[in-house]
Amino acid sequence: MIKLKPRMAVHCDTLVKSKIFLNECSKQGIVCSSGEDARKLNVWNQLKHETTYGIYNYVYKDNTYKLEFGSKEYYTKKGFKVLEFDDLFKEERVNEVIFNKPSFIHNDVEKVIRNGNCVVVILDTGEKGIAKLHPDDKFDLKTGYDISYQRATIERLKNEIKNEEYILNIKKGKIIETHNKLLEQFVNNSMNILGNMK
Repeated sequence: MIKLKPRMAVHCDTLVKSKIFLNECSKQGIVCSSGEDARKLNVWNQLKHETTYGIYNYVYKDNTYKLEFGSKEYYTKKGFKVLEFDDLFKEERVNEVIFNKPSFIHNDVEKVIRNGNCVVVILDTGEKGIAKLHPDDKFDLKTGYDISYQRATIERLKNEIKNEEYILNIKKGKIIETHNKLLEQFVNNSMNILGNMK
C-alpha cells in the first residue's frame, strides 16, 4: 500500500472499496476534518459510485492529514491527483481481492484473491483452490482463475463424496443394527415357542 499524501484523491465506486480505503486512512493516521477517525466518514450512500475522498494537509493543531469527500469531478477540477481505488491498491499484491468480478467468474464463487503470482478461488461452500504462476509464464488472471476454480470444484466433489460415504455408513450401520435386532427377536420368539411346546 502506498503512502497517502495531501492533494491526493481516491475514487471508490463501491461501498466495500470505500470501507477498505477509510480503514487504510485510519491506519495511516488520517482523520476527518472534524478530527474524528477516518472510518466515520463513510458517505458512500450519499454519492454512490461517484464517491471520492480528498486528503488535505491542514496546518492547525497537530498538522495531521485530514480527509474530506466529494465527487471525482470535484477533485479533478481542484487539481488533485485523482486515483482509482484499484490503481491505489495495485502495488499491494498480497491478498488483493478482485472487487470487480469479471464475467468469467462462476456464480458459486464467493471470493477471488490474487496473492502475488497466485490466484485463490473460494467457493460459496467454503472450498478453496489455488493456482501458482510458473516462473516461465506470464501472469493471466483468467488462466489462474480457471485452474484454481477447477481445483476448488474438485475439493467440493471430494467433500460431497465423503458426505455420501458417511451417510451410507450410517445407513449401513442402521441396517445391520436392525437386522441384528430382528434376528435376536426371531431367536427369542423361537425359544419361547419351543419352551411352550414342552
